[in-house]
Amino acid sequence: MSQPETRATALALYPEDSREAAALLKQAVPLMVRHNIPPNPVHYALWYTYSKGQEPELNRHLDRMVRDFDGLPAESAARLFREYIIRDELEDARSGQQQAINLVDGMERDISRSVKGSQHFQDRLGHCLDMLEEPTGERCPLS
Repeated sequence: MSQPETRATALALYPEDSREAAALLKQAVPLMVRHNIPPNPVHYALWYTYSKGQEPELNRHLDRMVRDFDGLPAESAARLFREYIIRDELEDARSGQQQAINLVDGMERDISRSVKGSQHFQDRLGHCLDMLEEPTGERCPLS
């Protein structure tokens, strides 16, 4: 069985030491202020990532949004946060959810088979008991 692919967590996206993080902070906050973007954690993560310059597609989206909307609409910020900041966590959550669904489905299948097998055994046992009450010399087939 192969090992599952290891993905970066959100924290792994930000390996900077304190000095680098402070420099990115000094870049991100003025950008947010310039575009009148509230300094909440979602916006900060987006503009911090923007300041790192390692997600050019995110940077293009943010540039276009502030140009077209003179700011960053909340629904757009939430979408970009999901797509660029927590995408791997969301995929891991979906994968875990699917694994749980598969586990429950498998248990339901196994329980259903067990119930049917138990019912079959009970029916055969009842038949054998009936046969014991009528001595006919027949052999009791339990299987």
